[in-house]
Amino acid sequence: MVTSPKGALRFEFSIEGDVEMQNTLRRLGKIPSEKIMRTSLKEGTKVLTQAARANLRRRGTKRTGQLAASIGTRVKFYSHSGTAVAIWGVRRGMAGERARLAHLVEFGHKKVLFGQETDKEVQPHPFLTPAWEAKRMLAIGIATNVMAALVRAAAAKMGVKFR
Repeated sequence: MVTSPKGALRFEFSIEGDVEMQNTLRRLGKIPSEKIMRTSLKEGTKVLTQAARANLRRRGTKRTGQLAASIGTRVKFYSHSGTAVAIWGVRRGMAGERARLAHLVEFGHKKVLFGQETDKEVQPHPFLTPAWEAKRMLAIGIATNVMAALVRAAAAKMGVKFR
């Protein structure tokens, strides 16, 4: 399932496998299932991170590299429901001052001079939204394929039947 952007710079997506895959994950147990979901979602979002960083380079907004370094993924696992969610975007607390200004780069802003707003505007340089729009289906496909391969490998190792 793909959800729309949540908040200004955070995008979430999750993969809901077919019934057979869900049942196989349950039979594998909590630890292997969580590891499989984390790994597959991290692999899927790598293409989004690469695209966003390329967008920053292409638009010439790189000064220190801190903003590009702050782009990444965090996977949250909800053990009570067995759901894993990939949260992709600018990570909080990462790479210093530039990361805290990501929304200003993405959406533009009014120019401020000596603490006073001016009538001039700084043009937006979107980097996350275009990456999301261009690569989200590829990311989902990669995550799905990685998950299926990891489930098959874990199932074979533990002797659990899966396609």
